[in-house]
Amino acid sequence: MGTLHSPFTFALGMFVAMCLAGQRAPARARTRAILLGIPFMISSELFLIIVVAWILGLAERGVLPTSTTQVRLVLYAVETVPWLGAPLTWLALLGGFELRSTDLAKHRCPRGRRVRA
Repeated sequence: MGTLHSPFTFALGMFVAMCLAGQRAPARARTRAILLGIPFMISSELFLIIVVAWILGLAERGVLPTSTTQVRLVLYAVETVPWLGAPLTWLALLGGFELRSTDLAKHRCPRGRRVRA
C-alpha cells in the first residue's frame, strides 16, 4: 500500500490567506468566510479520510482490486482534494465580492443602457 500525504494544513493556511488578502470584500464578509470556511474544510477533510480508509480497507480485504496503479491513483486523487478545496471554498464564500468585474459598467447594453456592476 501507499502512504497518504495530505497537504491539508497548507491548504487551510492558503484559504485563510486568500480571505485576508481580499481587497473588495468587506471585513465582515471576510471574517464570516473564515469562520464558515475553516469548519467546512475540516469536515470535508475528515469525510475524505473516512472514505479513503474505507476504500483502502476494502482493498486490503480483497473486495477491491489492489494493483499498485489503482492504489496510487486513489491516493493521488485524495491528495488533490485539499488543493482544490481552498480555492473552491474561497470562491463560494467570497467570489461574488472579489471577482466582481468593474469592466461591466463600461460596456453598453444593446439598448444603450449601462450594466450595473
